[in-house]
Amino acid sequence: MKERRLLLSGLMMMVLLPGVRPSLAQTQHRASDTFYWRLDAGTTYHLGDTEKSPFNLNLDNWEAGWPYPLMIHLEIGYQFTSSTQLGIGYQAGSYPLVEVYGAEVPENTDDPKAARHTISLLWRRLIEDAPVRDVLPFLPPDALPFVSLGLQGTFGGPRASWGPGFGIGLDFLAGPQISGIVEWRHYLSLPDDALDGRDDNGFGPFDVLGRFSIGVKWTFKKAGS
Repeated sequence: MKERRLLLSGLMMMVLLPGVRPSLAQTQHRASDTFYWRLDAGTTYHLGDTEKSPFNLNLDNWEAGWPYPLMIHLEIGYQFTSSTQLGIGYQAGSYPLVEVYGAEVPENTDDPKAARHTISLLWRRLIEDAPVRDVLPFLPPDALPFVSLGLQGTFGGPRASWGPGFGIGLDFLAGPQISGIVEWRHYLSLPDDALDGRDDNGFGPFDVLGRFSIGVKWTFKKAGS
């Protein structure tokens, strides 16, 4: 009789345990009430009034040669809770064809005026709710998705531009103070001619700077300290 009960208990655990998921608050250990810094690098693109935009998906930015569409981003900020951050970031990026029409590629890229410098105020929220594992079952145990919103000013073009920014990404916990970051981010640029010198609405009433980056974030305090 005792052996039968043990067998039944074991079978019930095998059936029920796969459906039992600990809350992300229990499985994730990130610091709170601490300053942090973050460094990212990646590739850039733009959507604008110039003809060669990423919509044609033929990698024109890379074919144009040096400077290649690359960026680096440095951010410092404060992590209020394990899931909420506010930071100030500086991004230096190259957008080779931002002021070049398709008919001018690649002959007229000796002085492409590709550099753009962006300063941004960023709010970021990690999604710690347990149901996210049901929506994204492929996530590694120590990864959390996040969304970010912000305001940006971009310099280096025909004139300064401004606009909102938004992004999505993943935060991979690597230690009590360090995370790996993957992010896809966009900045809207207003007025329309500030980024590329064109305001003919060939793309729309605004332009967009985009980036795909990987990086690292380090908090000044350890989780739980």
